[in-house]
Amino acid sequence: MKNQSARMGKVCAMTLGILWLLALPVTGAANAMYDALSSVEIALNRVFLPDGDEVPTEDWSVTVSTVDGVESEVLEEGSGQADVGTTLDPDEVEVEITSTGTDPILRLFAEGSGSTGQDPGFAASLAVLGGLIEMQNENALSTVIFEFTYGFELNAEWMIDSALSDLAGALSEASVQDETGAVTDNDTQTLLEFLLFGGSESGDIAQPFKLEGTFRRELAANGTDTIFVFSEILRLAQTIPVPLPQTLALLGPGLLLLVGRTRRWTVASSR
Repeated sequence: MKNQSARMGKVCAMTLGILWLLALPVTGAANAMYDALSSVEIALNRVFLPDGDEVPTEDWSVTVSTVDGVESEVLEEGSGQADVGTTLDPDEVEVEITSTGTDPILRLFAEGSGSTGQDPGFAASLAVLGGLIEMQNENALSTVIFEFTYGFELNAEWMIDSALSDLAGALSEASVQDETGAVTDNDTQTLLEFLLFGGSESGDIAQPFKLEGTFRRELAANGTDTIFVFSEILRLAQTIPVPLPQTLALLGPGLLLLVGRTRRWTVASSR
């Protein structure tokens, strides 16, 4: 999918921007740290006809799946310490949804933290999660509307002790997309694609972000539709920089994960 490849190109470009920031020469020794969170929850609220009548369960189907499990990694050098935690629900390859309600049918959650300690060091946390929601209108005579509720939560914090010796960068992203781009909120028309990104030489802290709402997918008689859900974090901290070539080598596996995910999404979207 073109928009997914372009989106991953943007993420990789921002990643390289963080690398450039971390490669700037600094002196001394202090401490840099980060804390990251990216969460998306989707629930199937209701399935109804254009006139508002509910659709019997035998006239529709929804299948939820996650993409090839969890992709996560921590990188540590010197005194750096990092961790990452992830949750995918469902954790099975594919689950059929048989009822509507407020309970999430898909949940992607990633968090990471790390610090460099008081000695020279490097720490990074990476997590890339994805899910698919596939819908089928099995009514041969009428359009059917699928209404979903969503909840986003993003957080990106980075702190340093000294602008002379510490640097940190942060990226949190979450989105709901179809094959043309980000899905929009049913009431506000807000694009459901959110990003917290930045680097700090002075201990800046980004404001946590939360948003809830609904979105709808309208399927013609016997129609099908697929939406894609993403959640990802990338956090870096460094005290007395590792030389740029070595830093790139440390992050190489993480960047390969991002490229690999693009390929898997392309395959998944063509099913």
